[in-house]
Amino acid sequence: ELDGKWGNSIGLSAGRRWDNWMAYMRVAYQYLEYENHNFSGNGDIPTKVDGTEESYSVSVGGGYSISLTKGLSTYGLCGIGTAWRKNRADLYERLIPDEGYLHNNGLSKTHSSLVFTYDFSMGLEYMFANNYSMLLGYRLLGLTSNKSFEGSFQHLIELGVGANF
Repeated sequence: ELDGKWGNSIGLSAGRRWDNWMAYMRVAYQYLEYENHNFSGNGDIPTKVDGTEESYSVSVGGGYSISLTKGLSTYGLCGIGTAWRKNRADLYERLIPDEGYLHNNGLSKTHSSLVFTYDFSMGLEYMFANNYSMLLGYRLLGLTSNKSFEGSFQHLIELGVGANF
């Protein structure tokens, strides 16, 4: 098991509204670093793992929005899509006690593949001008397995601005 650190994501969404219903298409890039300094990959030899996960995704989805006040509303969305997912893991072993870790090139891995994605999001949207809004939300992004790397979940805090045409 590898523990994720802080990462980043940037995306662009375009959609259409019909009263309170919404449909959208999103393209996004995600980057995440992970580690495990007590990895038990090689028996009794102390091992640590550092790595990264990158993905370029395209998804479609829909949801529903509920007005709370004249300018504030809440929303919930679900989406599915596909992503090009790249994982890298570098293994380091401590062969001599009280010495630093040595890089083990034979056990480092990098895999890329096309994977299935799904996401669930919810948040608040505030209309600060006639056609302009900003949003604050949470999104759970799931990516299926990438060869020897298991599926992953990313918890994203979303900040955005929008324009209605």
